[in-house]
Amino acid sequence: MAPTADATAGSAEPAGTGAMPVGYTAEQYDAFWGAGYTAADADALAALWNTDVTSAKARAGQALLDGTTVPVSPGDHPEGPVVDEDPLWTAFSGAGYTYDDAVALAELWSTDVTEAKARIGRAVLDGQELPIAPGSSGGSATSSTSASTTAG
Repeated sequence: MAPTADATAGSAEPAGTGAMPVGYTAEQYDAFWGAGYTAADADALAALWNTDVTSAKARAGQALLDGTTVPVSPGDHPEGPVVDEDPLWTAFSGAGYTYDDAVALAELWSTDVTEAKARIGRAVLDGQELPIAPGSSGGSATSSTSASTTAG
């Protein structure tokens, strides 16, 4: 789990990174990028852990600092579009569905969020009506970002 320490309270920042997000320390940053992880690896971890990319990098960096295993090895995912190449993901996000929508439908369908996203994408591509409207389940952030996310 991502640490709860406030990274803005006196921790050193890596050169050129600017202010570190709350919960993401310079040490985690250095551990994550220093191990050879890529932005695509960060996207994969965020999708695996159903979290945002910054939280995934913080969690993975902390795991490396603690000497525990991270479920994605550095460089496992090539740079470039990863998630956006999937037509089901493109349909899911393009229709305006959010992570919270996927959670709501996963509960309704008694499945996991990843499967719900795929089912939503398939339904959109097939022109089927879903039990909830896009963006109607609360928050607006999806659990995975596009490959345009910058390393940082």
